[in-house]
Amino acid sequence: RFTPLLSLEEGFYEVDYGGFHHTVPVPTPACSARQLAAAAARRDAHLYWSIPSRLDEAAAAGGE
Repeated sequence: RFTPLLSLEEGFYEVDYGGFHHTVPVPTPACSARQLAAAAARRDAHLYWSIPSRLDEAAAAGGE
């Protein structure tokens, strides 16, 4: 991300060219959006399948 260069001074915008080549690090993932979505889907699927449902309880009790 770039540092802010514009400021409002006495009704006029002033540009600070001293910070023109400066950037600020921001936390971003080291993978693509597709890889991030796939990892989230795997994590959510694991949680979904690890929680017993009422259907599982009925099947164990001899129901359908």
